[in-house]
Amino acid sequence: TQVVNWRTGETSTTDVVPGSTVPSVMGGRTFLVRHGSITVTDVATGKTVLEIPYGQGAPDLSPDGRYALVSGRDRATIYDVDNGADVSVPAGTWGWSADGDEVFRVHGSTMTTCSAATGDCADSSIPPLGGDATVRYAGQTFES
Repeated sequence: TQVVNWRTGETSTTDVVPGSTVPSVMGGRTFLVRHGSITVTDVATGKTVLEIPYGQGAPDLSPDGRYALVSGRDRATIYDVDNGADVSVPAGTWGWSADGDEVFRVHGSTMTTCSAATGDCADSSIPPLGGDATVRYAGQTFES
């Protein structure tokens, strides 16, 4: 697989990530869904750092690669990639805070934020979005 460092333009190759995928690399980690499980891999070493059962959907890695969020029908689970600890948050579409410490979602005029470490959630009011306004969740595949 060809690897391009977008900051420097340097290219190299790797066998850590199969060429048949479009990997999302966050904090030097990526994930693969195969054989009924999700494997989070360190892209520099190829070492598996976390393996979890495959459930409802593919994970979203936090921007720093510390956490993996897996959304299900009834709940979402946030895994600490380094130690495998997990917490649950309500089901839904979540985005990551820039520092990876929280997930957030917006429904109407309420923004819910949840700690990735504890799963504790809090709601806050936000001004209503007007016209054609859209909330875009950072870190989503094919985000534009």
